[in-house]
Amino acid sequence: MKKRGYHRVDKYAVLLSVVLIGANAYFVAYVEMLWHVTHMTILAAPMNVIFALLVLTWLSKCFKLFDRENLLIIYSMLAVGSAFSGHDCLPRLMGLMPYAFRFASPENDWEALLFPYLPRWLLVDDPRAVRDFYEGGVNFLSREYLIPWLKPIFIWTVIVFLLLFIFLCLTAIIRRQWVQNERLSYPIVQIPLEITSPSSIIWRRRLFWIGFCIAASIDLLNGLHFYYPILPEIPVKRYNLINYFTRKPFNAIGSTPIRFQPYLIGLGFLIPLDLSFSVTFFYLFQKFQRVFGSMSGLSSVPGYPFLGEQGAGALFALLLVAFWRSRHHLRSVIRGILTPNEWEGEEPIRYRTAVFGLIFSVSALSFILHRAGMSYWVFVVYLFVYLSIATGVSRMRAELGPPLHAIGYVTPQYLLVGIFGTKRLRPNNLTAVSYTHLRAHETRHDLVCRLLLEK
Repeated sequence: MKKRGYHRVDKYAVLLSVVLIGANAYFVAYVEMLWHVTHMTILAAPMNVIFALLVLTWLSKCFKLFDRENLLIIYSMLAVGSAFSGHDCLPRLMGLMPYAFRFASPENDWEALLFPYLPRWLLVDDPRAVRDFYEGGVNFLSREYLIPWLKPIFIWTVIVFLLLFIFLCLTAIIRRQWVQNERLSYPIVQIPLEITSPSSIIWRRRLFWIGFCIAASIDLLNGLHFYYPILPEIPVKRYNLINYFTRKPFNAIGSTPIRFQPYLIGLGFLIPLDLSFSVTFFYLFQKFQRVFGSMSGLSSVPGYPFLGEQGAGALFALLLVAFWRSRHHLRSVIRGILTPNEWEGEEPIRYRTAVFGLIFSVSALSFILHRAGMSYWVFVVYLFVYLSIATGVSRMRAELGPPLHAIGYVTPQYLLVGIFGTKRLRPNNLTAVSYTHLRAHETRHDLVCRLLLEK
C-alpha cells in the first residue's frame, strides 16, 4: 500500500534489482578489474545501467511488467550498486587488504616500519590466502581460501553500510531543499526520466535513433576491433597533441588527447552552456599553468600546479554557496528535531529520524576506525572533508550535470596530508586513513535524492 503519498513499491521490482545488482557487479568486476578496458562506472550515467533500463523499459512496454516508478527504483538501485562495485571503490579495497603482506620484503623493511600499525582484523594476512589472491588458480569457496577473508569482508561490509546509511540520512535532510525549494534541474537524471516516460517521443523520433545507431555502431566496431584486430577501426581517440609539442616550454602541457566520443557529445547537450564554457576554459587554463611553470621554473616546485588543491577549493566554495542557500531549510530541520513540521509527513524519512540516524552511524563508524588506529580528531576532520567532497560533487551533478569529472587528487587522504603533514598525523593515522580510500563522489546520493525519493 502507499505510504505518505508515495508510490507503491513492487516487491518484484526490488527482487529483480537485487538479482541484477549481483549480475551487474560480476560483469563490472570482469570489465573494470580483470580486463581493465571500458570503465563504465566513472560516468555519472553508467552505460551498463542505462542499457539495462532501456531493455527493461522495452520489455515492460511489451509485456506490462513494471510501471515507470518501479523502473526508476530499479535504475536507482543498479546505479548505486554499480558505483560501489566500480573501478574506484570496492575493487580498490579488495586490492588493499592483502597488499602489504604480499609486497613486504627485506629491502623495504615493511615488517618493522608498517606492520605494527596495520589493523590485522581488517586485512587478509594469511600467507596462503595472500598468495592465492595474486596467483589465482584456486576456488574462492574452498575452506583454506575463504576463511581468512570472512572476518575482514564482514567488517568492511558493516563500514560500507554505515557509509550508505550516512548518505541516506543526508539525502533525507537535503531532499526538500534541492528538489522543491531550489528546484534543481538534475540534467543527468533526465535520461532515465525520459526513457521511462509514457509520453516520451524518443521511442518514435527517427532523428534520435539515427544518432543512436551512429554512436552505437562506432563503439561496437571499435570494441570488436580491440578483441579482433583484423576488423577495421574508426579512430575516435588516437590523437594526442603532446606528440606534436616536443620542445620546451610547450611539452609541459602533458597528455592532451583529441577524441571524438559520441556518447559524451550527446550528454554534453544536457549541461548548461556556461558550464560547457567553464569546462573548456579551465582545461585550457590548466595547460597554460603547466607551460607557464616550465617557462618560469615553477614546475620544479613539488606539486605544481596544485590541481588537487585548486579542485578542493572550488568544491568547498560550491558547498559554501549551497549551504548559504539552504540556511532557512536547515533551521527548519533543526526545529524538526524538537517539534516535527506539518509537512514532514510528505518526507520519506522524518528529520528527527534522519538526524539521529546520522549521529548513530557516524558514532559507530568513528568507533570502528578508532579501533583501526585513527585518532578521533583525525576522524572528525576526515569525515568532514569526505562528506564535503561528496556533497559538493553531488550538488555539481544535481545543478549542472557534468557527465564526467576527474578529481583524483581531491580526496580526504590527499588533503589531510597536505594540511597537517605526515609528522603531525603520525603513522597510526596515516595507516588507517590509507585504508579508507573509497571514492566519496561515486556514491551518487544526488541520484537517489531525485529518483528514489521522487513521488
